[in-house]
Amino acid sequence: MSNKRLPEAGVPKAVLARRAQRRRYYWDNKALCQAQVRRRRYGITSQEYDKIYVAQKGCCAICGVHQSDHTRALNVDYDHATDDVRGLLCGGCNSGIGRLQDSAELCMKAAEYLQRHADRR
Repeated sequence: MSNKRLPEAGVPKAVLARRAQRRRYYWDNKALCQAQVRRRRYGITSQEYDKIYVAQKGCCAICGVHQSDHTRALNVDYDHATDDVRGLLCGGCNSGIGRLQDSAELCMKAAEYLQRHADRR
């Protein structure tokens, strides 16, 4: 038998009950909770998110794949220096530019690198 503790081990029942209550509330009010997070993190309303979504035709601003082809909603992409919202991205593209430090120069270098190696095929 494993000696690992369960995550709930030693946690008071009241705390576990409150966690379960919060989870239920989130799933019962998912759209409202997501709107509150967008407002708090990015300063945009649901209407502003929807306006961007419609302008992008429901597709990622980088790869152009529609949200319905992804498992999650499109992420709000924003400039970390100015906090200005730039658009909506799929998780992969959002992670990609994040790993490239939101640097246009690094993204261009990565594209050049890929192009150099694509020419060798």
